Amino acid sequence: MNEVKVFFVAMLPVSELRGALPLALMLGIPVERALIISILGNFLPVPFLLVFLRKVEEKIILKYEILKKIYMKIVAKVRERTKKRIRKYGIYALVLFTAVPLPFTGAYTACLASYLFGLDVAKSVVAIFLGIIISAFIVLSAILGFIAFL
Repeated sequence: MNEVKVFFVAMLPVSELRGALPLALMLGIPVERALIISILGNFLPVPFLLVFLRKVEEKIILKYEILKKIYMKIVAKVRERTKKRIRKYGIYALVLFTAVPLPFTGAYTACLASYLFGLDVAKSVVAIFLGIIISAFIVLSAILGFIAFL
């Protein structure tokens, strides 16, 4: 049951893998299993977001004023933070946005950036998956380093 909790925490846009991996370790899930569950949970929404974001935007988000207002603020922030790097590095920038464990980075931000800049969906899926794996090891290193420090 704990594995299911971790998987769903990894799927959430607020926490993603950065929240799921520490949770898994706190719940006593072995490191290898925690990594796999967190990576898969974080990755599961990615292909769906990349394929269906336009439809969700048109059919749901833009129809409701409150959702539209929130979404437009997020879009403006993502455009501002990603524009230079996407133009300079293209698809490789998605790996960086996903891998760096900071606020407003991660798989969801990378999916939105890919959509906004019209990047290839298949290449975006691969780039974001690589970024998730890199992020997992960065987060794991930070956790293990913190534990060793204690």
